[in-house]
Amino acid sequence: MSSEPRRSASDVLFAPFDKFCRFLGRYFSYFKPTELNYRLFDGDFTPPTSDRRENFIPVRLPVIVARLLAPYKSDANESRKRAEFIKLGSARFHYDVLELLDDLHESFAPFDPDSDALFEPEYGPAERAERRERFATRLKDALTASNYFEIPRSVVDRLLQIKLPGALPVVAKYDDFLEYRIFARGVVQEPTIVRPPHRAAGRSLTVRSEILSRVCVFARLKVRDKAVSKRAKLLRTRLLRKKSKAAAESSEDGYTEFLVVKLFKNISLEELKMVAPKIKMKFPVFDGIKIGGTFVAGTSTSIVKIIVAGALSFTAFLALTATFCFAMFKSFLGFIHRRTAYLQKYADRLYFHSLASNFSAVNMLITGAEEQEIKEFILGYFSALSRGGWSTEREIDETVERWLKEQFGLTVDFESSDALRKLRDKRLLEERPGVGADGAPLLDGAGNRILQYRVLPLDAALRALDEDWDRFFEYNV
Repeated sequence: MSSEPRRSASDVLFAPFDKFCRFLGRYFSYFKPTELNYRLFDGDFTPPTSDRRENFIPVRLPVIVARLLAPYKSDANESRKRAEFIKLGSARFHYDVLELLDDLHESFAPFDPDSDALFEPEYGPAERAERRERFATRLKDALTASNYFEIPRSVVDRLLQIKLPGALPVVAKYDDFLEYRIFARGVVQEPTIVRPPHRAAGRSLTVRSEILSRVCVFARLKVRDKAVSKRAKLLRTRLLRKKSKAAAESSEDGYTEFLVVKLFKNISLEELKMVAPKIKMKFPVFDGIKIGGTFVAGTSTSIVKIIVAGALSFTAFLALTATFCFAMFKSFLGFIHRRTAYLQKYADRLYFHSLASNFSAVNMLITGAEEQEIKEFILGYFSALSRGGWSTEREIDETVERWLKEQFGLTVDFESSDALRKLRDKRLLEERPGVGADGAPLLDGAGNRILQYRVLPLDAALRALDEDWDRFFEYNV
């Protein structure tokens, strides 16, 4: 749906100019209406799902639980058992996540740019590299569990080249990093923007773009980064003051390489450069010409006047020289003002789009992944249970998606394979080669045997979860 912005005073003022440019568009290709389409999923990159539905279930767990239990309010015993199943399953996943979070914390600690610890365990180069790689691998696993997908480098490079009129004038500086990776979750269509000719260099411009609902940036800073070196020197000085020479010496290597994790929300494709770990402000050409032209014109006039005045009167020469210096200072302030305005615009956008940084971002990701895991687990179990017998993965998948559509009006691509894996890991799932109603084998399009699944009855599932708790804690009296 097109949404033309409200006509401002400049739109009314430049209406004749816009009309003239549209007239020129009949004869000159430059002035013809232009349509820009920015898409994440282009020819060099396909979406994780064929129909581009998001895997994320945007409903809080308590709401899903309440809807699942609502039909059994009149049956206290059944409602209690189902609630107990959800409680046991959720708690079990919570402890799994705690182990993952502790492992991520220990792997990330030596590279945390926000750490205020003066003493850290000493790690050699090989162990540091192993911890860094383990953190990167586990972080990607957590992102995958939260239904993020990685945007390939070639696609990122393509998106960073987008130059949309009105976008922030910044250039990403990824050369300052040994590694950077960008992950995204949901992709939604941004409302179409229509720009009149006076706002688009004489062309009628229509822009269609997409918005990434969540973006995660993972980067590794270079060892010789100036900011990192400065922090390393400061830390080393503090350690020497505490007479800890050995720790100070180890800090030179231990704190010269940092990992950066950032979370953002609602980032449009043309503003993806805004989430770059480092950016360089690029002054718009028009503003540069305006300020530079004013400065050159004023300077040229002042120089001529100074030369003429110098030949006539020394007092006039001093006065015009002072005026010239004031004009230079005024032009400099104009440049600073424009630069400050753009920096303020950048800071405002970054402030309202940023969610978390470094380990707080990791913690937020893990918490979100935990809730998604639990939702997939309980929806997979109760959907399979409701079918009352053997079902294929596709049938379970369709049952969950239909329930989400009926209850919340959501069109979601439920990850049935992931849900079945969780049920299998908790020993709640039985499987067999698929058999049709007529007793014939179930085959897919390629002639392969389709598997069928059945979950344990509720009482047996509760006993299995309770036994799983006993196996989780190794010490038993």
